[in-house]
Amino acid sequence: MYNLKFLVHIPFHYSLPREKYLLQILENFQSYQLKTINVVIDTNTEESKERLSKFIEQLSFNVEIHCHKNLLDPFDLTWTHRQQILEQKDNYDLFMYSEDDILIPWTHFEDWLIDNEQIYNKGYIRGFVRVEESKDGKLYLTDFETSMFNTVIFKIGKKYYFQPKYPYYACWVYNQKQLHDFIQSPAWIDGNCQGNIRERAAVGMMWKINGHHDIVLPINVDKTIDTKALIYHLPNNYQNNPDEPLGKIPVDNLIRGKLFEREKLVKWDAEICSYLQAEDYTALREFYEKLIETEPEIPSVYCKLGLAYLLEGKEEEAQLTWSLLLMNQGELSDDLYFFLHHEALRQHSIHNLKNAWLIRSYLREMRPNDINNILYLIYLEVNLNIFVVGHLTDWNLLEIFESSAKGDIYTSLVLETFHELKKLNIPEVTNYLSRCELKFPSLEIQTSESLVIKKRESPKGDGWR
Repeated sequence: MYNLKFLVHIPFHYSLPREKYLLQILENFQSYQLKTINVVIDTNTEESKERLSKFIEQLSFNVEIHCHKNLLDPFDLTWTHRQQILEQKDNYDLFMYSEDDILIPWTHFEDWLIDNEQIYNKGYIRGFVRVEESKDGKLYLTDFETSMFNTVIFKIGKKYYFQPKYPYYACWVYNQKQLHDFIQSPAWIDGNCQGNIRERAAVGMMWKINGHHDIVLPINVDKTIDTKALIYHLPNNYQNNPDEPLGKIPVDNLIRGKLFEREKLVKWDAEICSYLQAEDYTALREFYEKLIETEPEIPSVYCKLGLAYLLEGKEEEAQLTWSLLLMNQGELSDDLYFFLHHEALRQHSIHNLKNAWLIRSYLREMRPNDINNILYLIYLEVNLNIFVVGHLTDWNLLEIFESSAKGDIYTSLVLETFHELKKLNIPEVTNYLSRCELKFPSLEIQTSESLVIKKRESPKGDGWR
């Protein structure tokens, strides 16, 4: 028995078919070896209280049901826990927010409890991975459309860990210190990431830095994920839906290809950093060319060599390097895009706007409909005095606004980019922006990413490791 007080918040928008999942989760908490457990169910109707009351009376821990009526959006229920947890931030040792269909067995939670502090002290967050069970009893990954290839692993304590490509798992759990850090971070306000209202409530503070998550998962030497990192998505609705791309990757197929130990990679950090600080991209390119001769199997080296070419002004060589990489390992397209976006943010943060513009120009070639990248490009063009009015129509800004999914657009990025454009006092531009602004009421727009250069911190690391 751990001498710990545990507070749990679960949003439950009343639905009779989903009630069974909530009851299963509550029953599971009875196995937790913690001194005090207090579960708060945030619901939208008094009927939930009536239906759950008899079951709750049989439980060995305290359950409260808080009713929140007259919500503007049903998903607003997922944010009602914030104020309540804020009021209890000093009264418990452990805090959890979880969607109403996530089950974490006690042995898996205990493994998290053992790992958590030393991992957080290293700058990471120990996470979980959601799985679903097929009709024949096999486990599949809920949140992965593809496997991960050639994964970098690193040791913390006695275990090896890796950072998942898709870190979402529909809940978060922190100790008191972590919660206090969470409350002070941008993620406490809106998740600091893309996604709908419900998803952003459940990501915790994994996205403290824009575009870079802190989640790590334990991995075995045989490339299988540690089973104690698994948590269960009880409806199994992704796995059982043949038209749904999620839920189709077997758990044992999460990691494919080779494993690379980070200790082998970080030994080059000092030399890399010296070239970056001096902006000596020729020396950096030569470094990666030599590195490929000795380490030809590490995909990230090709990403970085291509970027060194690009920043050195050798765009054809950069494109050839990346094309060869994607030709042999097409599944790395998302990784390359993320890497370049991360480096563009780093260049922006140190006021190398020309380099940031160059990288984002290539990103637009890769994904011409990424609305946020287009907004960054326009902002950079204005500030570099190279803005072309025709880009607004050539890049289909208005059409992409109309077609962008909810939660995909950063409000502050829109406002600051439009502010820069309006300062140009070009009637054609002003009229075009007015047409774009008419589209805002129909979009759910985020407020998570600030473009204010003076306030932006460099992304974690240097983006080249």
